[in-house]
Amino acid sequence: MPNPLANLSEEELLCAGCGSDVDDLEIPFPVFRHQDFSTIAPRITGCVCVRCGLLQQLETFPKERLAYRTSLYGRSSQTVHKSSRGETGSPTRSVIQADYLRKVLPRNAGACLDIGCFDGALLRALRAAMPSAVLLGYEVNPLKNIVDLENGFEITNSEDEAFCQKFDVVIYSHSIMYIENVESQLRRIQPYLADNGFIFIQLPNIEINPLYALMGDQAFIFSEYSLKTMLACAGYDCERHELVEFPKELVFLARSKESKNVQNGSPTKSSDHTFLWGQVFEKIHRLRTEALTAIGLQKVYVLGTTVFAAFVHELCPDNVLGFVDENQEKVATEFRGLPVFHPASVGRDQRVYVGPDISGVLGNRLNQVYQAMFFSKLIE
Repeated sequence: MPNPLANLSEEELLCAGCGSDVDDLEIPFPVFRHQDFSTIAPRITGCVCVRCGLLQQLETFPKERLAYRTSLYGRSSQTVHKSSRGETGSPTRSVIQADYLRKVLPRNAGACLDIGCFDGALLRALRAAMPSAVLLGYEVNPLKNIVDLENGFEITNSEDEAFCQKFDVVIYSHSIMYIENVESQLRRIQPYLADNGFIFIQLPNIEINPLYALMGDQAFIFSEYSLKTMLACAGYDCERHELVEFPKELVFLARSKESKNVQNGSPTKSSDHTFLWGQVFEKIHRLRTEALTAIGLQKVYVLGTTVFAAFVHELCPDNVLGFVDENQEKVATEFRGLPVFHPASVGRDQRVYVGPDISGVLGNRLNQVYQAMFFSKLIE
């Protein structure tokens, strides 16, 4: 099936995942760009599939996608993501992923292609986990076209060069939602999967982590169902796996079906996209209300340097003094124009808003270790 987005007017647009009709969907919240979490627009309109619920970010993506080819992005460094537990010394996302792939690959010394690999952090982790593996990365930014002799891998900007051999695993780590022609790319991958080869996909779960539905520089916002539908329509069987280190994310392994018949691969039922997006927006409304109520008129710091912190700062910019992050790579930098501090350097009389903390585990840990007051609810 050709890319349904190509050369179509808004009236003719079809779902890029399953080819069904789409409806307009207003996102009544600010949307952000992943590169620096700056605000793109106070609200936007996207198109949502009436069948699978896939949201296509057509209003902002055509312009925002150009940023990923710029020299500014090309010279930037990849954020070192920790596991959700976040303790000092915890392994990075890439290390956890590499160890997981080492265990599930048909053989340790496999061939791996990382699509949207940026500067190769996952490839380096794979090299450490699988010393004899054949590693290749694909990244659109021309400044990332490198040959890493020390770690024995290459990053290419050419899709033709990327699909050059059989791979035991093709990886989309937080990249599948940025690829405009992803459905056709998934089809193109099939002949290059080795026997028992698979596609590894990891991305935010918007049903648990709804603020990631507010990333306006993505081509698509996937739910679990819409991703499964796109994979099925592209000719794949998929199964969800759980990585306990990332409870707010989706992880799938997808393998090519024996039959490449697209219609046979399509799920037979439809998703209630109105209910899905109503639930997501309701959760975001709740986060907004909780933040505004908890912060009130106080001057506070906000924990973290991700979309949650950007969301809170957008809600009440005059109340936010700065941001607090345990990641040493973020300390002494700026986030949305304000300084980032390590929690140990925030004074006893300062308050740090941590956001939703139903069990109180996060706030309790931080309050035991550091002298500042970490809170999630209104302090009387």
